[in-house]
Amino acid sequence: MFRGPVDREFVYFCLSSDVKRTANIEPYSVLYETDTGKKYYFDGGDWKEDLSSEAEGNIDIVLYDNDPVFYVCKAPIGSSLSAAVWQIAKLDTTSGLIKQWCDGNALYDNTATDLSTVMGHTYSF
Repeated sequence: MFRGPVDREFVYFCLSSDVKRTANIEPYSVLYETDTGKKYYFDGGDWKEDLSSEAEGNIDIVLYDNDPVFYVCKAPIGSSLSAAVWQIAKLDTTSGLIKQWCDGNALYDNTATDLSTVMGHTYSF
């Protein structure tokens, strides 16, 4: 496994046949299988496959507008808004553009039921 720092995350590369180690891995690290192209996120205990298939267009996007703050919510097509399968970014345009992630990470593990729910989540870089 190879790793390199990328914007406060670590990125790992391996083959699908390799054992994906979990000891001493930073939470929110990303792993790519170089032979399959699959992407995984580390949730602090285990690797979770990124099932969004964003590159293939199999993604739903919901936008919530609370001008000057906008919320971009992404999940696999057909996902319920109340299911904890959403990646949420908060875009604050008050003075320039500031992007923050729900729970401080880009994982697909949040709910996006409505604007008040999305606003109630915590956000950080």
